[in-house]
Amino acid sequence: MNTETHAAMRACIRALSDELRARSASDRALEAFVTGIAEAEAGSDIHPGRSAPDHPAFPSLERALANVPAGWNLGDAVVSAAPRLDWFQVFNSDEIDPRLGRNMISAQLALRRDAGGARTVHAGLFLVGSDTDYPLHTHTAPEVYYCVSGRLTLQHGVEGQPFFLHPGEYSITPSERLHSLKTEDEPVLLVYIWLTGPHLENWWWSQEPDGSWARSQWTWRSDGRWVRLGSEPVDSDAMRRACGVGHR
Repeated sequence: MNTETHAAMRACIRALSDELRARSASDRALEAFVTGIAEAEAGSDIHPGRSAPDHPAFPSLERALANVPAGWNLGDAVVSAAPRLDWFQVFNSDEIDPRLGRNMISAQLALRRDAGGARTVHAGLFLVGSDTDYPLHTHTAPEVYYCVSGRLTLQHGVEGQPFFLHPGEYSITPSERLHSLKTEDEPVLLVYIWLTGPHLENWWWSQEPDGSWARSQWTWRSDGRWVRLGSEPVDSDAMRRACGVGHR
């Protein structure tokens, strides 16, 4: 990684940290993410990922960058850094809808490890191409999405009210909260933060023909692939927890 790329990545992290710190005064749920980003910036284990320069989502990335509002520190930092980064396909599996593989790419900005080597903070850029429906899923890591370009529709829970993110707006998804993402006719560019443990896992939920629910477990490998481990039925208690019923 050259010096200019490294500086551009750190500029994104600093701008994101400034945004979150300013907003945490009125939203204490952001405090853990502010701390996480500060630790990642101080002790970063930044690496470029695995480049996919011919990926079909790159024209969408160019569109998204052209739509980032000007004169905004975080937006300007992202526009400067994004073309320098190594982007990789988020989902690369024959068992996943090929459209998700074509439409979703990511680039890492910061990675913090604890003393034992386990990942504790992930931060990066996430592009979701137009007309993409990322179905209901959960993960143990609490997550922040900070919108930089486009309009993202999110839904928490099976029957939750959809809400929107526009540039300069953020969402917080608690650990194990069921949620889905959707884009319309424009691509969406996000900065993300995950506060995680030693394993990156993702559960995809689906409703069976008889009305019951099941979930499939996926885990991230160091070669950049998500691998399906198996599936299991979802009972009513697990569904209530995933939908945040009885929890704040």
